[in-house]
Amino acid sequence: MVDGWMLSIIASAAAGFLVKLADDHAEAGVTTSAAYALAILYGASIGAVCYFYPPMLTLWLAALAGVIAAGKIDSSIHLTGVATVGVSLFLISFDSLLSNIWLAYAIPFLLASFADERFHESENKLLRQIASRRLFLDAAVLLVTAHYTLLHIPSNGNAVAIEDYMFVITLFCFDIAYFIASRLSGRLVPKRPLAAQDEEEQAVSVQTSQTTSSPAQ
Repeated sequence: MVDGWMLSIIASAAAGFLVKLADDHAEAGVTTSAAYALAILYGASIGAVCYFYPPMLTLWLAALAGVIAAGKIDSSIHLTGVATVGVSLFLISFDSLLSNIWLAYAIPFLLASFADERFHESENKLLRQIASRRLFLDAAVLLVTAHYTLLHIPSNGNAVAIEDYMFVITLFCFDIAYFIASRLSGRLVPKRPLAAQDEEEQAVSVQTSQTTSSPAQ
């Protein structure tokens, strides 16, 4: 029988892959049924991560809250994904999951996730590079895991179980799958419909024309 923590790892990898594809659909303005299906699937995958290994709710809910606080859920596709996460948690009994949230760890996760999104387009080159690689959240996860490990290493020298490193493992798997999806995105994500592109180009052209043809004051 497959352990819950292993299924949680698989679900986190699936979430990373699906989130990237759904995000690229949203960025391209492609709001097809396939795009919404990807959003529903990634929302369900995040719910599965927490269902199969409930302590992961601390990381994933905090990270999602940070993204929301930064105002990055700005498309109907991502709204669908977030709503699916909420429905998933409700269906698997959110009340019972709440007991697995470690507030002392959730706060740094939330702040780090917020920083990654907030500084993603920063004018500061260093902050922009750190945020674009989601290193704030990675650093927070590494620090929290180090703290947790130091607190729970048995005094008799027994090895710490793999479950104690789940914050790092699930985030690492998410990031790897996200990277793979980014490499395949050009083949899997359709371009914006030509009609939509033409309308946008015409709007920009008209605005530019109006600006340049305005009489000097």
